[in-house]
Amino acid sequence: MSEQKHLSHEQIAHEAWAELVRESPRAAELMHHLSAQIDDNNAVVISQQALAVLMNRSTDTVKRALKLLEARNWIEIRQVGERGTVNAYVLNCRVAWSKPRDGIRYSKFSATVVASSIEQSDEALLGIEPPLMYLPTR
Repeated sequence: MSEQKHLSHEQIAHEAWAELVRESPRAAELMHHLSAQIDDNNAVVISQQALAVLMNRSTDTVKRALKLLEARNWIEIRQVGERGTVNAYVLNCRVAWSKPRDGIRYSKFSATVVASSIEQSDEALLGIEPPLMYLPTR
């Protein structure tokens, strides 16, 4: 009689992550960076350029790693702008989509948003701008 191995979801996830490390160290590295950014959410909105800076890699390396992570169902990628260079990267569960209204489907979800100073047209002014006007909450 062979011993049957019972694995928890956490054990299965760790074993899958170890396999990802063997298969593609860059994709595993990117997965670590994404998971470190999500905080209490299950998604992060960030540009490919900012990911490249975080990883100290090229944007081509980031694109290849993202493609592999999406193909292996580690992440869901939802485009935020038209160009596809800023996306929402969703971890652990899929985005829920609304029923079509006026022929358009929408998805609403919480995400951590990461903006890089190097991508800002007013980078030299960051941190010295006047405060924004206050909007009453009630």
